[in-house]
Amino acid sequence: MSSELLLALFRQFTPFRSQNLYRLTLSTNGPAPEVPCPFLAFSEESGADTPNPEDAGNAPALEEPPQAMTAELMEQLRKDQNLPMGTLAASFIGLIGALIWSFSTVVSGYQIGFMALAIGAGVGIAMRQFGKGIEPLFGYVGAGISLLSVLSGSFLSIVGIIANEQGISYPETFNLLGFSVLFDIMIESISSIDFLFWAIALYEGYRFSFRLLGEGGEE
Repeated sequence: MSSELLLALFRQFTPFRSQNLYRLTLSTNGPAPEVPCPFLAFSEESGADTPNPEDAGNAPALEEPPQAMTAELMEQLRKDQNLPMGTLAASFIGLIGALIWSFSTVVSGYQIGFMALAIGAGVGIAMRQFGKGIEPLFGYVGAGISLLSVLSGSFLSIVGIIANEQGISYPETFNLLGFSVLFDIMIESISSIDFLFWAIALYEGYRFSFRLLGEGGEE
């Protein structure tokens, strides 16, 4: 079938005829006609800027935080540390906690193990607030003070219970039994749950005694 016959059949069965339709060219010899893209024409007429791949490498880089300021901040935080003041405040809180623990034990007749947790947390917070430490050294000192405070509270509780039962004062109890006998009595009265409370108090005294700082010097 020739190309002229196909073209005649196409025009006969096409119901919509318009002058703007593309011309059908059934030719196998010549190249296909170029059809302009309306989107490219719109872009050229409106003058819109098209992205250039070469400009991606010239984009301004994000500004990094100045390392000098971070180092300066850390140096200032180290200068603000005050280990003697933190040790004094933590020792005072530990002594008050030990006295309150022993008093509550004598009054109630029971040694409340939860008081050890309060003493450890109080010692650690006092060390951090007054010592302003950012180094683990403050944690080691706080843990030591917490342990001594808990042992002192337990020891004073034993002394208070014996003094209350015998109807004598604390100094008379020390003179009557001596430190070694009182310490042996305290060791014999310790249970496994007491060791657990002491271990938690020791951890609190360490963890709460100094600040953990991020990269920007923030806690």
